[in-house]
Amino acid sequence: MFIDTEYDVKSRDRLLYHERKGILVPHIPLKWGNEQLPLREIIMGPNLDFDNARWGLERFLEQHGYTDVEIKRSSVPYLA
Repeated sequence: MFIDTEYDVKSRDRLLYHERKGILVPHIPLKWGNEQLPLREIIMGPNLDFDNARWGLERFLEQHGYTDVEIKRSSVPYLA
């Protein structure tokens, strides 16, 4: 996985947005490739079932060769 090579991390020009439940959510487009990001930690946003979401994310990371990434729960409360 790597960040799109045309994306300048210091510039917000390429920051994209999608709508989720009436709220605009910013994101950076990522592409899967042979190179890996130096991921050490992922903070998962609020959700109804953290343990189940964490399990799925762990399987996803393992499938893509990430074996030592700490997954933390966001301190932001879940708003249904």
